[in-house]
Amino acid sequence: RGRAIMVSHFDWQKQASCANPDYDPEWWFAPKGSPEATAAQGICMYDCPVYEQCEQYTRAVDLRTPGGITGIWAGRTYREQWRSAGKQESKHQHDKD
Repeated sequence: RGRAIMVSHFDWQKQASCANPDYDPEWWFAPKGSPEATAAQGICMYDCPVYEQCEQYTRAVDLRTPGGITGIWAGRTYREQWRSAGKQESKHQHDKD
C-alpha cells in the first residue's frame, strides 16, 4: 500500500538480445574479428529489439573518455563507437562552418 514503483531508465537493457541467457555474455567482450564478436555484432544489429535505445545510450556516453564503454554496444566496439562519434562531431563542426 502506497509503494512507489521505481522504473529505471535502463530497464530496456533487460530486453536486449545480449541479456538473453541463450547467448554467452562473453561474446560481447570477445576479441574483435573473432567468431564470437562477429556473432554478437550480428545479433545486436539484426536481432535486438532495443537496438535503438542501445545506440542512443552509446551516443550519450562520452566516448572520447577512454573506457567510456566496454564490449559491443549497438553492434559496435568501443573503438568503432568512438570513431563514429568523432565523424559525427566533425560533420557537425563542418556544417557550422
